[in-house]
Amino acid sequence: MLYSGSLLKFKSMSEPKSTSISNPTLIKLIKQHIKCKTASNADIIAETIIDEFSMATTNFILDMCVRENTFTPVEVGSYCMCPAPRFIDYDEDVLSDLGLLPQKSGYVYGIVTGDASWKSTNFKYAAELKVEIFLHTEDKKMIRSEKTIPHLELIPVSKNQIRFFHGKD
Repeated sequence: MLYSGSLLKFKSMSEPKSTSISNPTLIKLIKQHIKCKTASNADIIAETIIDEFSMATTNFILDMCVRENTFTPVEVGSYCMCPAPRFIDYDEDVLSDLGLLPQKSGYVYGIVTGDASWKSTNFKYAAELKVEIFLHTEDKKMIRSEKTIPHLELIPVSKNQIRFFHGKD
């Protein structure tokens, strides 16, 4: 039941901690951003979002409601920058030497390989995407490591912006 008092866990996009929000509070937050002719329709929409969507998708929807800048989605096959993964050992100097280190501090390059949901089709606005981030081996060769990353954390870039690929086409 929706108003059972259960708590939903939201994982912060930029920090590894979670915040709990009760369903009634979550419904109020969602309803603030829904324009309906009747309050009961807004209730139904909010309940549907909570009941039918994953936590990642619900978080994506709420973030989009309060976002002050325009969201630019990335698509499968697109190059991007994303926050550097925690707990993965890599050397920024080696990435820089290989042409794989973005100017933006704390980020790495990657390529979007798919939607991270259970769906068999790739959804343009999926909350989380599979990204092969570009890292390196000990002998300084580029390798790819697949990670699931929130869509809102990805910054689209062109292949030409990645120095590693200059002159390789």
